[in-house]
Amino acid sequence: MQFITTVFFYPNNKRVINVLTLLNIPYKSYYQLKKTTMSNYIPFTRNRFFLYFNTRRKQYLNFIQGHVIKLEERKADSDILNMLNNTRPEVDAYKLIQETLGSAGSGAKGETARWGDLVDTIPNKLHLYDLQIQLKYPKKTPEYISIFPRGYSDIYYHQTYEQIIKNFGAFIQNIEKYPDLATVFTEAKTFYDLMVLTRKNQQIKGEGKTNVSDQLNEAFALLCQTLWGNLGLLMYKFRATPERVGDYFDFGMMQHKIRPGEGEPETDTGDLFASITDAEGKPLLNVHTQLSGVEEAQLSDENGEVSFYELIPGTFTAIFTLAGYKTITREAIITAGEETEVAVVMEKEV
Repeated sequence: MQFITTVFFYPNNKRVINVLTLLNIPYKSYYQLKKTTMSNYIPFTRNRFFLYFNTRRKQYLNFIQGHVIKLEERKADSDILNMLNNTRPEVDAYKLIQETLGSAGSGAKGETARWGDLVDTIPNKLHLYDLQIQLKYPKKTPEYISIFPRGYSDIYYHQTYEQIIKNFGAFIQNIEKYPDLATVFTEAKTFYDLMVLTRKNQQIKGEGKTNVSDQLNEAFALLCQTLWGNLGLLMYKFRATPERVGDYFDFGMMQHKIRPGEGEPETDTGDLFASITDAEGKPLLNVHTQLSGVEEAQLSDENGEVSFYELIPGTFTAIFTLAGYKTITREAIITAGEETEVAVVMEKEV
């Protein structure tokens, strides 16, 4: 049986005043819940662990490890022991994937640097080949023009990596036609093979990093669901003494700052909510949303919604991308203590 909680906070003192436990509702269905308009109340209708830590992954690692430690300290209670046994494997899995991502990222960076260094040598290589070719076939001769129809710089100048490799391959085929350029051909062919191999390794490493990154995001979402479920179970268990829930989570990591001499949290940040649809008004799923100044991008949910919480007031640029649709760029002004809503309509590419 799964438990999902909807927690209401009174905006003035942040005290928990009501807990609703919904039984037998799948976690995914929980994201279908909409904001409820209630006078003087702010409903938690989404997984706040996910929303808060999605852009704070390093802080999240400390938070989940602290949660496990707190459960471990109180495992004499059978309910807490069961919670610990369900939570710890997911925490260990998340940590392992994160470590793997670090290794994959290092490998990808190494291959990318190696490929970049190789690309940087291409102009010099071609210049040397050009000098050797001119010893046999001076510029403007038919043979030289057949080898470099638009000059050797056209092979790499303002070209994509894939186009550079393609152009270099064509250059190899051109000089292969002339037996007296066999030495140049051998040198250039060796360099070309090295280019192809290095580029392939760089792409493989990069793809591996992407796959591991996807796995980490999945593990993050799953663990956030587990933490949200743990919160519901604990609030139900300690419904008579809700303050005891704080013994199991370090909520201090998720609190607003407090000004000196004031007893209430300071609302010095704002939130951004974006609703993304197609031209027909249909919500778009998995729209990649990158917000300027925020390290982690987010994907829109099945309702076409994406949220960024606790942003420093100012102007942000949001970029929305989805395969098959035109990229949309929007600016949003974030004001302290307020929610900024953005409606985005994405058109299909022609």
